[in-house]
Amino acid sequence: MFSNDEDDGVFRNDTQERNIQIGDDETALEAEQKKNAIRKLIMCTSAAEFFDMLDFAIDDEWTAGYDALPGNIYYVLAWSLCIPSSDVVKRKETRRSLDMDDLSDDGVEDWARKSRQYLHDWIIWNTRRLGFFCVMAIQLIGPPLIFYQYFTGQSMEDADKINWTDFQNNFPSLSDWSGDDHWGRTKALGLIFLFCFILNSLFCWIDEAKTFEKIFRIYELLSNPPFRMVGTSEFMLRFSAFINAWVVIWLCVDLYLAMGTVDTAQDVLMDALGLSFLYNLDDIAGDLGFVDEDDWPGVQLAWFIGEFDRLHVADAYGEIDDYRTEESWMHTFNSCITALIVCMAIGLPLLYIFTPWQQMKADPFFENIHTKEQFIAMVRNVTNGLALEI
Repeated sequence: MFSNDEDDGVFRNDTQERNIQIGDDETALEAEQKKNAIRKLIMCTSAAEFFDMLDFAIDDEWTAGYDALPGNIYYVLAWSLCIPSSDVVKRKETRRSLDMDDLSDDGVEDWARKSRQYLHDWIIWNTRRLGFFCVMAIQLIGPPLIFYQYFTGQSMEDADKINWTDFQNNFPSLSDWSGDDHWGRTKALGLIFLFCFILNSLFCWIDEAKTFEKIFRIYELLSNPPFRMVGTSEFMLRFSAFINAWVVIWLCVDLYLAMGTVDTAQDVLMDALGLSFLYNLDDIAGDLGFVDEDDWPGVQLAWFIGEFDRLHVADAYGEIDDYRTEESWMHTFNSCITALIVCMAIGLPLLYIFTPWQQMKADPFFENIHTKEQFIAMVRNVTNGLALEI
């Protein structure tokens, strides 16, 4: 990601080398061309026009020194939720402008071809949107539901339930580390994974927070006076920040519980990787194929906001509301979530060390008897077992 400290140094080195190659006059000309490109972008009246102009107005050589801003499905929804893609709009207009009086073979064939293409694009767009909302529901409901089931034992086998009464009676305890069943080795591996997972969550959150601040600043620059871009959703941008914080915090707590109920090293690996998959579910070019890197112009967006500041484009517009995240609710929100994850990186591993997980687990042969049928089945099993022994 392009930043204003270390990455700026990289960018300046690339720019200096380019200036040596093309000369001062051409450098000034290129700077003016970049300003013109930014002016065209900020004058776009819709999100569809803006994203089309990103590819058209920005030269690929200009993006040297910039890393792509990572994207997710919520950013895609935020910039295109209110309208379909520009290609679909054009095909709609083309279809409406067809002369239905042209009943020649070529006219009918052309109409049928464009209709099939429009139907194909319509299906793809609505399938993506439906997939986006499914991912949203999974990330919103999944992590707290995992915690709820671990905490209450609902929908879990009796042998997998956690007895929280033993936690109250025996915490803190180091009994897991001194037992004869060698579970302490598995717990040590779980502790390493828990700490590593939280550290990675902290790193990812800081990186995504910086990206979100830049994306939201672009939105504010283009949606406030003197510019009025339509076809965007501020709610989805704000929801993106919320859902990322929501998933990070819940998954750290979920992993603390999951690492305490594992039996083998393989369980540790599978549970940790499974929760990591849930965190990355909304990423562009991730495990799901709803969107790929071509659907998110991360490099062009990084160039736009970077050059907007470097070339002082805002100075040419006296009325522009140059949004600064350092003074916004967003900066406070990101700082609070960062501080919370740091506390979890310290507190959860310590809590994990002193939690008597083995004492909190149910006996392997434990089973609650709730109905008469369950009692009869238990008696038959015991009777059959004694008969076989005799």
